[in-house]
Amino acid sequence: MTDNSSNRWMPTAGGVINIVSGALCLISSLIVGFIAIMLQIVQDDPYYVDDPEVIPVAIAILWISCIVVLILGIFAFIGGVFAIKRKNWGWALAGSICATLSNSILGIIAIIFIAMSRKEFSGQEGSTDQERLDAP
Repeated sequence: MTDNSSNRWMPTAGGVINIVSGALCLISSLIVGFIAIMLQIVQDDPYYVDDPEVIPVAIAILWISCIVVLILGIFAFIGGVFAIKRKNWGWALAGSICATLSNSILGIIAIIFIAMSRKEFSGQEGSTDQERLDAP
């Protein structure tokens, strides 16, 4: 397969991708939250609303989506930080999975990079602290 020294860049690249995906989730969450707030403002105005029963349901769906995307983004960001530090492979992989749920292409790339570089993380089987210190 690949030599251990040839994939030392993978945890860093996976972590950066996770952080970018987390930032995109944060921006998306803010936009969806803004739309929900605007719908709440126009909810009582009969000039803008044809069917007033639909607006509360739409607002609830938007707020739930906002919270879910925000949580996915936070986990992707935390996983990216752990991947860059090369600590806690499980959190790094969980962040990549959350990145996949929110942004599939970036998340799949991050999962591949982090899964292939499991030995680069401290405390993992086959990884010694001396090997990590010898990294360029």
